[in-house]
Amino acid sequence: MANLPETLFSLKNLENLNLSSNKLTYISEEIDKLVNLKEIYLHNMKLNSLPESIEKLHNLERFTIYSYFFNSTPEKIYRFSSLKKIYLYGNEFKGMDFISKVVEWLAEKNA
Repeated sequence: MANLPETLFSLKNLENLNLSSNKLTYISEEIDKLVNLKEIYLHNMKLNSLPESIEKLHNLERFTIYSYFFNSTPEKIYRFSSLKKIYLYGNEFKGMDFISKVVEWLAEKNA
């Protein structure tokens, strides 16, 4: 599967999305239509970047992503306004300043 079925993006009440261990090569920009999404799990996939629109998931509370090598650092994930838990392990990010930004953002958010 190269991408998610378009019908997925019509599930407005979807709160949990687990895309782990599949053959997706990208996630559609239409991910932002899942306005009630609270948790997303992205493990062991073939992604090398995240869609820009993922930052519009304002209800996202838990973001888990591991075992990736990103061509660009996914800085958009520290923009999630409702984020309570973030798991970033087993990843290779170009530019370790990304991790510093995430930690700084979480510290400010929880101050």
